[in-house]
Amino acid sequence: MRKSLILLVFVLFALPKIALADNDPWEKAKEILEQIKDPVFPDRDYVITKNGGKPGAKHDNTKVINRLIEKCSKAGGGRVIIPPGEFYTGPITLKSNVNLHLQEGATLMFSNNPSDYTPFVRTRWEGLDVINYRPLIYASDETNIAVTGKGKLDGRADNESWWWMKEKRSMAGKKA
Repeated sequence: MRKSLILLVFVLFALPKIALADNDPWEKAKEILEQIKDPVFPDRDYVITKNGGKPGAKHDNTKVINRLIEKCSKAGGGRVIIPPGEFYTGPITLKSNVNLHLQEGATLMFSNNPSDYTPFVRTRWEGLDVINYRPLIYASDETNIAVTGKGKLDGRADNESWWWMKEKRSMAGKKA
């Protein structure tokens, strides 16, 4: 009887811990983190203002920025630099080996017109894989990419432009 009781205690307490040891999510997280390496980029800069980019609300820099990203990637990589100022843009698509770098004082002011974010792409929404509007900055099947610097990304979201996709809420957090 005593041996049976000891065996039962072992099975109830020790066995689950042994089984979980191989499936510990924190150990799996450590393995994943060990595989992640910091991106490295060639010392090559593409400044948007030297390639047609202009600050101010009257100028749409979407084509300039995306063209420079494509050019930078095809040349083997480097930095696409957003200098100080407010630069208006639509969605940006990152390509392999490109660092989108926002210098201190730089702000990318993204369009708040939903039609600028089509055609739809495969992306994630609230943890689900979906076909939806393009994100502000998008990449698919690309490697060695980064967004760096002390500048700002301003999505310009407000109740009129994007919140129609969610329940509208008042400033107090209650349904409107």
